[in-house]
Amino acid sequence: MISEKKPVISTSPSDCIRIRVAILSSCLLVCVGCVPSSPVAAPLEQADENHAELENSSVPVPDPLQAVEQDQAGGTLSSDDIFNRNIALNVMRNYTHVSSYRRGAFGHFAHDGNPDTHWVIDPGEPSGTLRISWGLAVPVNRVGIVEKNSGGISSLKLELYSGKRWIVMEPVDPARRDHFHFDRMMASALRITVETGDEAAGITEVSVYDTEQDSPLPRYGSAALITAMRSSEAVMLFDGSPYVYSRAGRSHIDPGNAGARLADSWTKTVLESITQKLGGAVDAGEGDRLTVRLNGRNFTLDVGPEARVLENIEVLAENAGLDFLREGPLVMVGSRLEVLRRDAVVSDLEALLGRNP
Repeated sequence: MISEKKPVISTSPSDCIRIRVAILSSCLLVCVGCVPSSPVAAPLEQADENHAELENSSVPVPDPLQAVEQDQAGGTLSSDDIFNRNIALNVMRNYTHVSSYRRGAFGHFAHDGNPDTHWVIDPGEPSGTLRISWGLAVPVNRVGIVEKNSGGISSLKLELYSGKRWIVMEPVDPARRDHFHFDRMMASALRITVETGDEAAGITEVSVYDTEQDSPLPRYGSAALITAMRSSEAVMLFDGSPYVYSRAGRSHIDPGNAGARLADSWTKTVLESITQKLGGAVDAGEGDRLTVRLNGRNFTLDVGPEARVLENIEVLAENAGLDFLREGPLVMVGSRLEVLRRDAVVSDLEALLGRNP
């Protein structure tokens, strides 16, 4: 290889100083140009003129429980019931926004379907807001609100977001605040503002419906899949996927660990998930043994390091008197599985379980 001799450039001390100053000036200009501008407000925030001061205020130090809330909210991707037509049920819980909350009384508790959980504002604040979003605008015509300690709530205002602005809704009976029925309209979110003098008062549950439509909600799957699920009692998994589908909708195999998936290394976790979603229970026995109570039967499975997940699922099904079926990468366990073997249903299940949300 022929080497090329590079010219030698000599510089005086004063030249070196000027060069260093020029370089520092250039770096400063680059760094100044890299400073990000103020974030562009989302459409919902732009429309929220009444709470603009919250957007412009300094960011408070996060409550440690906020991390817990985010972790809990990320577990459910669907709902607790694929036949329920409540649009707000467990929808997009990571995007539920509240102005404040009492410790442990998180915002997403207001639409988790559980009457024993509630959103309660910070006791030190006289008013608060709750915002629930369900993504794209859909037709709605009814909203139900269940209050916690309703006597402690002095006022409640419900607004729906039309895609352009917030619209105040009036209750059916002015003397009550739990039932709103109105002409069908497109909406993608709701906002509830409450004023309270009772530190235990809050919102237990919010429900949103389109009563003029009886088809299943699209996020749970196709009409063919929902119809088939009405006729069967089954749990479906997809090879290598972290998701499981059942009458409770699509969720992570282990809501506390998004890495869990249908694989040999997660045999124990997969068996626990299947058993629980079919209404059974499991107990971790001594060593690598798992005691299962399912379908009126008790039995033990080996879940040691050499365990094979598909073999154990088949053994679980056989011991519980259930059916086991494989359709390519799709695995089904339960009863009356034949209705789930239709091409349209299989394709929908593969799409639901084989892709990220």
